[in-house]
Amino acid sequence: DTFFESVVRHLTIAAGVDYAFVATLVGSSGSEERVRTLATCRCGECIDNMEYDLAGTPCERVIRDQLYIQECGVVQEFPTVSLLIEIGADGFAGIPLIDSSGMTMGVLVMMHTEPLPNQSLILHLLQVFAIRCAGELERQRYEKELRESKDRLRTVIENLPGVVYSYVRNPDGTRSDAYFSPGLDKLIGTESGHDKYWMESENYLAICTPLIAVVLRRCARRECPFSGRSVLIFECVRTMVHIIGCDLSAVPV
Repeated sequence: DTFFESVVRHLTIAAGVDYAFVATLVGSSGSEERVRTLATCRCGECIDNMEYDLAGTPCERVIRDQLYIQECGVVQEFPTVSLLIEIGADGFAGIPLIDSSGMTMGVLVMMHTEPLPNQSLILHLLQVFAIRCAGELERQRYEKELRESKDRLRTVIENLPGVVYSYVRNPDGTRSDAYFSPGLDKLIGTESGHDKYWMESENYLAICTPLIAVVLRRCARRECPFSGRSVLIFECVRTMVHIIGCDLSAVPV
C-alpha cells in the first residue's frame, strides 16, 4: 500500500531509526492472533512484508499497555522473538491503531539497532501518525466490506425472477446511475451484456422504453411469449414503468 509505505519511510527519516512498520492484526476466534505488516521500511527503503504470532512479542505489550517504548535492551526483554534477534534490535517503540469504535486494528512500530535517539520526538511522531494510519486502515476496511456487501446483493438480485431497477434521484429532479438487473434481457429478449446494465438513465431509457411498451401491451393482451407468467410480468413491467416515469402513449407496438 503506497500510503503506508510513505508513512514508514518518513518515520525512519524523521525519527532517525533503522526500522518502521505498520501492521494489522489477523486471526479469527479460536486461533492464535497474528501480526501482518502492511508496509515495512529499513533505513529509508521499503522491504518485504512479514507475518508472525502476536503472543510473547513487544507488539502484544503495545496492545496491552496502549503504548510501549523500550529505549534499549528490547532483545534482552524478549529473548525468544526471532525478528528482534535477526535485525539486532536494541530500541523499540510502538503504539496501537484504534478504530472509531475503540477496537484495536493493528500497530505502528519503530525499531533501532542502537538505543532510541530521541524518545520525546518518537512519541510525538507515533501519536500523530497513528491517528492517520488508523483512519486510513478503517477506511480501507469499510470499502472492502462495502464491496463485498454489493457483490452479495448483486448475486441475489441477478438470480431473482423479474426485473430489479434502481436509480439515483438528483437534487434537480433528474435521474442518474440507472441499473437494470439481467432479468430485463429475459423479459424483452435482448442480450445487452452485464457491463451495460449500469448506464445513464436517459441513454438506457431511450432504448428500453419502446421495448417495455411492447412487452406491456402484449402482456395486457396475453400475447407475451412467457405464457404462464403473463400476469406476473405485466405487473412487474407496469411497476417499473411507474417508477421510471416512462411515457408509453406515443410508442407504437
